[in-house]
Amino acid sequence: MLEYEPGRTYNKADTFLVVNSAKLSDPNASYWYRAFQEQGYKIVVENLWEYKSFYKSQFPAEDLAGTHVSQCVNWFWYSESIWYKNDETHLYTPNKQYKKLALMPIRLDKPHRREMVIQFSEFLDSLIWSYASYGRILPDELRNQFRDNGQIAQRHFNPDWYDHTYFSIVAETKYEDWYDVFLSEKTFKPIAYYHPMVIMGQAGSLAYLQSQGFETFGNLFDESYDSEPDWLQRIVKIKKAIQDFDPVDYDQLTRQKLQHNHNLFFNTALIEQRIVEEVINPIYEYVSN
Repeated sequence: MLEYEPGRTYNKADTFLVVNSAKLSDPNASYWYRAFQEQGYKIVVENLWEYKSFYKSQFPAEDLAGTHVSQCVNWFWYSESIWYKNDETHLYTPNKQYKKLALMPIRLDKPHRREMVIQFSEFLDSLIWSYASYGRILPDELRNQFRDNGQIAQRHFNPDWYDHTYFSIVAETKYEDWYDVFLSEKTFKPIAYYHPMVIMGQAGSLAYLQSQGFETFGNLFDESYDSEPDWLQRIVKIKKAIQDFDPVDYDQLTRQKLQHNHNLFFNTALIEQRIVEEVINPIYEYVSN
């Protein structure tokens, strides 16, 4: 793949263009591809990091004519698995020394996250938690990286966060149900690092994980919150599920679920196969026709 160079001559027969989906929200966005689009070049819109319908709000409709939108619901699963293997955090082995109830990392400010902090106020002291937008970070977190490199900060790993807590409270990116199901690295961190979790995201988030072969933890929490359509009531139900949690060491069923999730998350052969089927082959078929 080559980066576009203004003034360079390209052969339409063996060249297709890849454009990132975030356009209108980027004040420095360039529409360099339009001249090529008018000449009949193939254009791929890379939408792997966003929910499925995101690109429609980012491009003028005429820019999408004849394009291929590359998207993959499980992209965060695949990319995070590769990332964690590259930095070798996949080698983490739990060494449980419980000191707090749960881990709740929050970075950017969103309405449902503010509501979570309000609703959980009575037991916040029992959590390892952050809210980076308001200056609160986790112990041993990369303070400056939140400003300088969000991806590094989002993936910074401290085993104590998991060893010292029983489970994760996931404050997902999307919580409104008119979006397609969207699960980010926030959900896959506890899966990777042997942690049970409750997810404050969209209704059906747990059901989607189950459809992909992952285990959820109905043996530890009342997971009926996952089918609650009202997000405010979903938080109330999650609060009760947390309050009802019995803080004892994991039983055999929980350990089996944690190991199963870890193994599935890091199944490299499966991930490579699915990337080919879900990302590469559709692009190949588009540019070959």
